[in-house]
Amino acid sequence: MEPKLVGQQVGLHPVVTLISMFVGLHFLGFIGMLGLPITIALLRYLNDKGIVKIFK
Repeated sequence: MEPKLVGQQVGLHPVVTLISMFVGLHFLGFIGMLGLPITIALLRYLNDKGIVKIFK
């Protein structure tokens, strides 16, 4: 899976996607490789909508 393509799909920067895929694969296996970028994209969306305050 290429981080640039996955990043475009979920709306994240390719470097953030690559790091999250690596960390997810390392800690949670294949499920983490797919799930962590999606989780980060969800948190970014919720932050943009003002539901949660994580990022500036």
